[in-house]
Amino acid sequence: MRLTIVNPMLKVVVLLCGVLFLVTGLRWLLAPAGVAPEFGLTLGSGVGLSSQIGDMSAFFLTLGVCILMGLTSQRTVWYYPPIILLSLTAVGRVLALLLH
Repeated sequence: MRLTIVNPMLKVVVLLCGVLFLVTGLRWLLAPAGVAPEFGLTLGSGVGLSSQIGDMSAFFLTLGVCILMGLTSQRTVWYYPPIILLSLTAVGRVLALLLH
């Protein structure tokens, strides 16, 4: 009985994460000036701005699309890219904290 309650709740949490990542990626594409300060970033100019917008939107859109594909297709292989991206981000942040 407990598993049948947890499973739909977990799906809702996963859905919310996927939608949040997707919206964040779209915000980077459409309104980067509004989302950059939320990450402690100031927008660059020229090629730097293009890199920020392209990299950040690609990161979050990939997370959101893969999570939602995993949820809708029920194939766990779709969760591997988000797991890898988020894990490498966490490792990179810890290393940056320790080394810089």
